[in-house]
Amino acid sequence: MAVTRVEGSTGERSAVGGMVPGPRGLPLAPSLYPRLHRGRHGAGDLGAGEVVANQRLRLCGAMVGAVAEHGYDALTVRELCERAQVSTRDLYRHFKGGVHECFLVTFELVADVALERLGEAQRHGGDSCERLRLVIVEFARAVCEEPAAARVLLLAPFAAGPCALERMHAWGERFEGLLAAGLHSARGGLCPQSALLGKGVLAGVARVARARLLVGGEIGRA
Repeated sequence: MAVTRVEGSTGERSAVGGMVPGPRGLPLAPSLYPRLHRGRHGAGDLGAGEVVANQRLRLCGAMVGAVAEHGYDALTVRELCERAQVSTRDLYRHFKGGVHECFLVTFELVADVALERLGEAQRHGGDSCERLRLVIVEFARAVCEEPAAARVLLLAPFAAGPCALERMHAWGERFEGLLAAGLHSARGGLCPQSALLGKGVLAGVARVARARLLVGGEIGRA
């Protein structure tokens, strides 16, 4: 039977579906979410632990696609399982809270990889201005190239309830902290307004990204 496979390793933190090239000399970056593709495998291909991890990743990848196509509100257990090609029983075995818990785990996966990419981009800058530019470029790049994952990160939490909103706000605070720390350690001395800059950058790029995602437009590259 044809099944959906996940590219990459079996660990959730390394659940990336390939690498994407960076702008202006930045390195390759991991995809924001587990990418799914069709293939065949026999029972001997994966061990028991790998099967469990593979199914969880397929569900997370399917979550991104389903939310991007229909929105969180319209997502059903049946569609999620069909996309991931797992049974309803397996969904609840991996995520006792069903669709909602699967979304929260998927959000964390996307959020963690997004922060890694932003942090890596920032480290390639020398002074504060260059670091700031690189973070904005990488943010725009991620949204342009992976709008489905961007919807999970920036739009779907508003429909997914208080727990999802808490995670989105927590991710925002982590982003602000990452940017502030990078600006503080930039060449040329401390940036006294780094904390305020972090808040302003996040508010600005997130606002633009949400508006463009809602209308299906693209975010211009720096």
